[in-house]
Amino acid sequence: MKRPGTKTVVTAICLLGSSVLSGTLAADPSTLDNWQERRLMAPTPAERDRERHGQVFIYDGLEYAKVQRALDLNFDRMENMMFTRIRQPAPTANGGYVQEDDGCD
Repeated sequence: MKRPGTKTVVTAICLLGSSVLSGTLAADPSTLDNWQERRLMAPTPAERDRERHGQVFIYDGLEYAKVQRALDLNFDRMENMMFTRIRQPAPTANGGYVQEDDGCD
């Protein structure tokens, strides 16, 4: 029997990981905001160490007010943050959000 190649194993791991993550987020959409907000506002020592070594973390789909607060309180970490699809408060009385079009696909 032929052993699977590295590419096959890596693809299987990626597919498994994305399906587990998708299932988690589908069950609780706020999960995405919760862990991103925790990382943004209170990074672990290991996360701070990776930032000191140049890692940039991309935060996706956070509320505008949370992004502004993070930038105000974490100015020293700003170069390690990138934000996509920021949710703006809707200009209508019924509330909700308007998602920014950042041009990234």
